[in-house]
Amino acid sequence: MPQYTAKINVPGFHLHFISEDKTKGGHVLDFATDNPLIVELDKASGLIIEENTHTDWQNINLKTNREKDLKQVE
Repeated sequence: MPQYTAKINVPGFHLHFISEDKTKGGHVLDFATDNPLIVELDKASGLIIEENTHTDWQNINLKTNREKDLKQVE
């Protein structure tokens, strides 16, 4: 993601995973395998952001720097 999206997404190149049974998912932090892998890529040509009118969303502070939180989670 472009750097200007840092307040709403993780900037930079990163991978996600979804388990085969679709009950788990998240960021790939590291991996190794002795078995063949299936890797699927999605090249997005644009980014559409629709405004959420829910009260909780309207009150989110996007000015907060979340870099420390992200480092701790990952």
